[in-house]
Amino acid sequence: PTLLLHTQGDKTVPVQNSLMYFDALTRAGVPAELYVFEQGGHGIGMRDGLGNASAWPRRAEDWLRQRGLLNKDAAR
Repeated sequence: PTLLLHTQGDKTVPVQNSLMYFDALTRAGVPAELYVFEQGGHGIGMRDGLGNASAWPRRAEDWLRQRGLLNKDAAR
């Protein structure tokens, strides 16, 4: 499975790269999930001021838990 996170404000890697990758994954039958956030640049990390992109750690945590890749006792 693949989780993709991208921002429209990424000036280093165009968001189209993630869109094409997601399309290729789904055509190949690979489970994939894609989030494209309006704000944020490249390598958004954990910094503040990212608008909706600040939600990415929680989305990633939920995605990992749903697949049994993060145990329920992991710190929140």
